[in-house]
Amino acid sequence: MGLEGKHGTSTVSASAADGRVVVEVDCNGKILSTWFAPEARELSPAALGDAVTCAARAAASRAAHASGVAMLTLTQLTVRDRTAITEYTYEMSKLVEEYGGEILAVSNGNGECVEGAWRTSTLANPDTVILLRWPHSAAFHEFYQSTSYAPLAVRRRRAADSHILLFDDI
Repeated sequence: MGLEGKHGTSTVSASAADGRVVVEVDCNGKILSTWFAPEARELSPAALGDAVTCAARAAASRAAHASGVAMLTLTQLTVRDRTAITEYTYEMSKLVEEYGGEILAVSNGNGECVEGAWRTSTLANPDTVILLRWPHSAAFHEFYQSTSYAPLAVRRRRAADSHILLFDDI
């Protein structure tokens, strides 16, 4: 995936959920090319159309956000192994900075739910909440899909149940 500037001509691609269709769009969301895996021939015309539409929308969304809209990620971890999560957070924070991200907050089980039904935690499984800012969604996706982050993601998944939300920073 390329990075887009507000007036850039770089491209971005995205695939349908099953990976059989990849669509490349420009920074304005115009479809430039479409690639189909050999097994995509098994799809019905309607399913193939849905896959192209899904991939094009995902790519267009990434292109729009890569054009300068800052993004936030909110990660909630229900921790099973506090030591492993502490190590993960330290290593992840260095990598986040390499990809242009910024750590805004890390709460290690000391948050207070003042309204609604936030996922509950226990002393045995405290929640950790991590808030990060990214210059654009492409920076987050490059970080999240990088070979550098992959082993950290495995460690995180072993040590905690995770929920990660990516949204616009207004």
